[in-house]
Amino acid sequence: MFKDDLYQVSEFNELSENDFEVVVKLNREHDIFNGHFPQQPILPGVCLLNMVTELLSERIGSSLSLVKAKDIKYLKMVDPNSDLDLKLVFKYQTTDNGIELQAQSILLSDESVNMKMKGLYTK
Repeated sequence: MFKDDLYQVSEFNELSENDFEVVVKLNREHDIFNGHFPQQPILPGVCLLNMVTELLSERIGSSLSLVKAKDIKYLKMVDPNSDLDLKLVFKYQTTDNGIELQAQSILLSDESVNMKMKGLYTK
């Protein structure tokens, strides 16, 4: 939904069978930043969650839905004027209930973690 419009993948690193990292570059000209917020643009948290879902779905090879969010923490805003590059780190496992994910987003401008989450996805 947002891939190749709001963001583009610039790097993919497979760390193990169920662990991977993706570096993305945000499109600072995307319309979403005009409304969120006009004088101080930031990446909406729901867009970051959607990016995680899209990238995990692509990795799994199937469309996924977030059905349970155990823990989502936004620690720092993503300002498209200074934070265009993000590294998303994924650790997942398939269970009887679905796919359990632990993920975090890191601002490459200063290497700080801006979002952490644990969630359950289903196909």
